[in-house]
Amino acid sequence: MFRSKWWRFVPFLPLVVLLCAVNVFGDAGNRFHSAVDSIAETLINGHPAYVASGNLRERELRYRYICRMHDDTECVIFGGSNVICISSFDVGEVKFVNLGVSRGRIDDCLAQLGIMRFLGKDKHIRRIIFGPQELYFNRKVFEVPNPVFNKEALKPYMDYMLSIIRGEETDENIPEPNFNENILFMSSTALSLSYFQANINYIVSSGMLTFSKSGLASDGSYYMPDGSLLYWRLFLNNNEDDIVRKADNMSVNQYSGHIDYENWNIFVNLIEYLIARGVTVELYLRPLAPALWDKIYPDKCPFLIELEDSLVKLAGKYSLRVIGSYNPYKVGITNADYYDPTHVRREATSKYFNLKPVVND
Repeated sequence: MFRSKWWRFVPFLPLVVLLCAVNVFGDAGNRFHSAVDSIAETLINGHPAYVASGNLRERELRYRYICRMHDDTECVIFGGSNVICISSFDVGEVKFVNLGVSRGRIDDCLAQLGIMRFLGKDKHIRRIIFGPQELYFNRKVFEVPNPVFNKEALKPYMDYMLSIIRGEETDENIPEPNFNENILFMSSTALSLSYFQANINYIVSSGMLTFSKSGLASDGSYYMPDGSLLYWRLFLNNNEDDIVRKADNMSVNQYSGHIDYENWNIFVNLIEYLIARGVTVELYLRPLAPALWDKIYPDKCPFLIELEDSLVKLAGKYSLRVIGSYNPYKVGITNADYYDPTHVRREATSKYFNLKPVVND
């Protein structure tokens, strides 16, 4: 009875094996393999690097990068995708690293600073540029689970940094972070038909496992040695009409609401801590594209106006330099200067924003 019941499934076993093999081998979304360690090593050795597949584990990459970061690093920029393209040339610094991550928030900044402090990589830091955006202080957005902190991977470093800022006793035994997915998720991914289809397309187009290479990808995006990102060609080819169209289709929910003062107070305490250590702190406010600003101003974006006013007051209190504005019309930037409604083109950064150090006479 038992044998007759299950025997009918035997002919399908090769198909199941094939399904799992393609999903694990192709791994278009980096679910079973990770290239971040080799990418970090490539960058620190002074070479550009790119990954052939999608869903790069950005926060793990930044962790691996910080672990290898040169001890004499002097300038760092923190933030989300609003800062991720900013290079050492833009900021006028040689010993510079960009630690921006997509949808970066205040917890990312704290964790990255915690890693640097824990590993002794912050000893020569004299200048820090923050790119605060709506994700830092908007509780509506902040409550959306963070892809990494939801798994607690870097939270110990965030807590470590918070303890330092508050003058509390710190935990000096932080374990190696675990960035791997849980076994149930990986098992379901191995048997996923939709992932199989994605991997077939990926294998046909590239024929390769997830990998990193020195040099420049002709079509893909890639990281430069300073940690800044150059976007993929399709993104670069967006024109002004694309920006307007994308702005029309974008949700603006993240630009509503008001400042979450729990996170705001943490940010203020962090700035006070850095200033006390002799670090020069600067704020970079990246404007939205005019097409998006026009869609949300003034009725739908009190949050950005409120946030900029608060940051300017904060800068006045602590003599911080403010670069840029969330309002594109204050900067004079155009839709043509964007990859999409929220990402300024790399070449437009130095044109509109003077991020180079101020030279005192």
